[in-house]
Amino acid sequence: MQFHLYRLAFLAIEQVVKHLDPREIYNLSKCSKRSFRIINSLVKNQKCSLDLRVGKTLKLDVHHNCGMEFQYCHLSKLEDMPGTFNQHFSSPEDVFGRSISLSYWENPYEAFKEFYNHMRCLYEKPINHLIYVVKPGAMCYDLLEQINQNQPFIERATVTFMKTVEEEMVTALNMLSAVRNMTWGPFIIRDGQFRNVIQKFEYDNLTIGAGGVWLGIKHILNMDCRTIRIACQHTLNQAHLTEYLKAWITGAAPKLEHFILIFENLNLSIVLREIEFQKVDTNDTFTETKGPYIIQRKHDGRRAKVFGAISKGWHCTTYYDSFEISVLE
Repeated sequence: MQFHLYRLAFLAIEQVVKHLDPREIYNLSKCSKRSFRIINSLVKNQKCSLDLRVGKTLKLDVHHNCGMEFQYCHLSKLEDMPGTFNQHFSSPEDVFGRSISLSYWENPYEAFKEFYNHMRCLYEKPINHLIYVVKPGAMCYDLLEQINQNQPFIERATVTFMKTVEEEMVTALNMLSAVRNMTWGPFIIRDGQFRNVIQKFEYDNLTIGAGGVWLGIKHILNMDCRTIRIACQHTLNQAHLTEYLKAWITGAAPKLEHFILIFENLNLSIVLREIEFQKVDTNDTFTETKGPYIIQRKHDGRRAKVFGAISKGWHCTTYYDSFEISVLE
C-alpha cells in the first residue's frame, strides 16, 4: 500500500521528519527536487553539526536526531562483489553505540564529494570539525577548496601528514589557513624535510601534539596565533627561547595571549640573560630557574609573564616541564 507523505499537512510532515535518522532524511531528500526543498525547509533550522574525515577513510558524521556516520569505501572491500553495479549500500550498523552507514563505490572519492555537497546544501550547516589524514598523491585538494568556498572558516581541524613532500604540505596548510582551532597530529616525515618551509600560521589556537619534531625557531616566529601549545619533541633550545622573547618584545606575535612549550631542564636565568625583566617574588613559588618574571613590549607597553611550569603532554596522562608565556591584560 502506498503512503503519500507529501499529501499530509505540513505539521504532520514535520513530525514524521523529526523521527527519521540522517540516512533516512538523506534518502528522502534524494527522491525529487520538491522532496529536497521540503526536507531542507524542515531540517535547516534544527540543531545539527557536520564533522568530516578526509584521507584513506572518507567519513561524514551528521549529528542530528540520533546521529550517524556515513563511510564511503571502495568496492574491493566487499567480500561479494555486487555484479555490475557501481555502488552498494549496506544497512546501518551499531558499532560501540555509533550508527554507521557504509556504502561501496568504484570511485568513492568522487561519490563522497557529491554526497558532502548534498548534505551541506540540505542542512545548510558548515563543517565543524575536519580530520585531515593524508599521504602523497591523495591530498584531496579539490575537496578542501570546495569546503573553503562553502564556508568562511572551519571551527576545528586535526591534520596528519603521512610522508608528504614539502610542496604538498605547504599547499594543504595554505588551504587550511581559515581554521580557527588547529591541531597537528603525527607528521610521518623523512629526515631533513620541512626545515625550509617557512609559513605564516595564523590560527586562533594552535596545538602541536606529535607533528612538530621538524620545527625550528623560524617556524615559531611565524606563528601569529592567540594560543600556541607545543606538546611534543622539538629541536628548540634555550637560545631559541631568548630569540623568541626578543622578537615578542620588538612587536612579533601581536595576537599572542598564551604560549606553552614542553621543555626539559628549563633555566630562565639563562634564557633572560640578555633581556630586561622584573622578578615576581611576592610568593613562595619563585625560583631563579622557573620564575615567574615579567617582560615588557617596547612599542605598546604590553607586559607578559614568563615562567616554567608542569603541563600536559600529547597524552592527557603524561606531564612534562614546560616554558610558558602569558600575556597580561
